[in-house]
Amino acid sequence: MRLSVTTLAGRAIATLEADASWTKSDVCSHIPELSGPQQAWAHLLYGGAELVGEMTLAGLEVVEGGFLQLVFESGGRWEVLTACNREGLTRHWCAKGSECVQAFRGHGHWVLSAAVSADYSRLLTGSEDHTARLWCMETARCLLVLEDHIHWVCSVAFSPCGGRLLTSSYDWTMKLWSEVTGQCLQTYRGHNGWVYTAAFSLDAAWLVTCSQDRTARVWVTDTAESRTFEGHSHEVNSAAFSVDGDQIITASEDGTAKLWHAFTCECLTTFPGHEGPVKSVMFSPDGSQVLTASADRTARLWTVDGVCLHVLSGHNSSLKFARFSLDGMQLLTVAYDRVAKAWSSESGECLWTRQWKAGRVVAATNTPPCRFSTGRALEDSPRHAGLCGRCGCETTAKAITQMPVTCGVFR
Repeated sequence: MRLSVTTLAGRAIATLEADASWTKSDVCSHIPELSGPQQAWAHLLYGGAELVGEMTLAGLEVVEGGFLQLVFESGGRWEVLTACNREGLTRHWCAKGSECVQAFRGHGHWVLSAAVSADYSRLLTGSEDHTARLWCMETARCLLVLEDHIHWVCSVAFSPCGGRLLTSSYDWTMKLWSEVTGQCLQTYRGHNGWVYTAAFSLDAAWLVTCSQDRTARVWVTDTAESRTFEGHSHEVNSAAFSVDGDQIITASEDGTAKLWHAFTCECLTTFPGHEGPVKSVMFSPDGSQVLTASADRTARLWTVDGVCLHVLSGHNSSLKFARFSLDGMQLLTVAYDRVAKAWSSESGECLWTRQWKAGRVVAATNTPPCRFSTGRALEDSPRHAGLCGRCGCETTAKAITQMPVTCGVFR
């Protein structure tokens, strides 16, 4: 029988000459982009019912000329942001053979950091040109230029509650900005060195920062009052809040990560084991695990009690950072040689490897699953009207085109 595979929005993916005895595995094997473990990420629907297991097309009562709908439900997909020249940032899906899908141009020098808003509609970048810029993710239009730092902007963040932006700089300060007007609302001073990372707590009431001065600090967002966390013997590269905001985690050039009580400044756990500086650290989405990335070319997955669960080895260069997927089931590691690897957090197995030919990887994000996750990712927004569906700016820039099915949708 002849049948078509489409997205829920009706975009064609494949036309197949199928047999009524085919199962889901048979259908997926005839879609070039769906092979191997990726079949587990796909759901095939017909008339609201799903083709699963050993169920056949006949058993699902698929008729000649019928339409199967391909849906990705769980996990999310990775995309990586790379600085490829001194003026801008490019956006890539982590898919074999995928190309740059979007470019953000306007900075006067290398981009050092990037962050994506909670609704994935905006991008914030920090640069060696001493500015941060806010962009529309759909059109790549620059919405705001944040100009007040007097040195490189090395860290940027969106408030989880929306409306405010956070930057840190080699000028030893952090700044809070209005996302609407671009006005600087607060400047935080107290570190005695470059400030490498600044991040919000989940309720945005607190900030955590870390610095070349070997300390981390927790700040009251509105008043700039702070407390200092001392214990590392070298500069502190990365810091983050736990989900409940009661703890912070730090990573240092001294080769360790440390877990701290956010209000008493007590060190609760030290994570030894890396044979080089620890470049990044973060909590899992449920707060039960910690992920570190090191210059020793490995990442490590830990319990919050300091028990090492997996050593993720296989990179040939110092790691720049590591990230959890949204559901915590997968990990992404990125090295300075522009190689990214995805791993199973359960088994520690490497799932795929991707390399970029040029540029600097500055950030990676795991976008949430979408029920139209094949074809053109943005086509269901009001782009046909000539306006961005989120911020209303004109869609004159090149947006995502021909996003492959193999964009890295994760369980």
